[in-house]
Amino acid sequence: MSSIERTPNGRWRARYRDLSGRSRSKTFDRKVDANQYLERIGADMQRGEWADPQLQKSIVATWAESWYTTTAPLKPSTRHGYRKALNRRVLPRWGPRPLGSIDRAEVREWVAELTDEGLSPARIRNVVSVFAQVLDLARDARAMRDNPVRGVRLPRTTRVEPSFLDASQVARVANAIRSDYRFFVLLAAYCGLRPGEMCGLRIRRIDTSRRRVHVAETLQPISGELISGPPKSYEIRTVPIPQFVMDEGAAHLDMRVEQLGRPLDPDDWVFGNQQDPAEGLNRDSFRKWVMVPALEDAGLSPKVRTHDLRHTCASLLISLGAHPKAIQERLGHSDISVTLNLYGHLFPSLEEQLTDALDDLGRGAGQSGPDEDNE
Repeated sequence: MSSIERTPNGRWRARYRDLSGRSRSKTFDRKVDANQYLERIGADMQRGEWADPQLQKSIVATWAESWYTTTAPLKPSTRHGYRKALNRRVLPRWGPRPLGSIDRAEVREWVAELTDEGLSPARIRNVVSVFAQVLDLARDARAMRDNPVRGVRLPRTTRVEPSFLDASQVARVANAIRSDYRFFVLLAAYCGLRPGEMCGLRIRRIDTSRRRVHVAETLQPISGELISGPPKSYEIRTVPIPQFVMDEGAAHLDMRVEQLGRPLDPDDWVFGNQQDPAEGLNRDSFRKWVMVPALEDAGLSPKVRTHDLRHTCASLLISLGAHPKAIQERLGHSDISVTLNLYGHLFPSLEEQLTDALDDLGRGAGQSGPDEDNE
């Protein structure tokens, strides 16, 4: 319901009730302006685009902090990335700004500035995504008519090409690396764990009798500290360990007893720090000080990442004819489309092998040749 009334000073007051039933008003010099205002308000409400005029005056920084509190259930590493994006990029530019003053053209200019500063497409997408989520919260609370960040064109990202090792190359790395990390290389390459999952393994997660590793925890370097958290996408899984890798694991656990000078505790880390074997392993320093020298000693490119051992596991499984669903479950992908997007290009290499197998199958079933059909 809306109405227009003339005030004692001769101006025109337009009244309406917002979506919560609260009475709102605005005064104009001309009646026609008051009418147009109410028509616009009515249309916005019908389209679901009405925004509270008072909330539109609130600043981005307030909503950013409100949004950040909603991320509490997320992984510590994810929240840390959000906090960095807010503090370094979003708040310095947008923090003091009223919500109602932000338009899409200005957001486009900001994206261009980030590009000119040399930020990678991936980082730009991350920063803009954080800002968009902040404004989504404001829009849902009727503090904005729409979100001017949504729909802004962003620079395209280029995926880092994974490196795939073959079994002999994995063996060369395992032989070249420090003896207390030989099991690390083999377990990652033949079971497909992520680097953070490898670092987060505790003794109780290795089932030596059943040859299984239970992946339920990660260890991530965040702001100079190692923080434990759930696996990516919270996908807890159990992965079978090949016997030869488990044999290496048994030898590794004996080595850990010698390193620590005591019996192993179920909560001890499977892989200790380079300097202090009782402390957890930092994946970044491991790559720099352990993995890269081993790659060079093995005659391989130092550009091979620790994460590429996980990619190697996928390629080895594909070469053995594994079904994509089996690979998805072993690697802990949230959806089979993730598996196919990452490794789909490896499957066509099996087409010739499969065609030959179909040929053998048909011949073995007693299919008649052309000459026999014509007799």
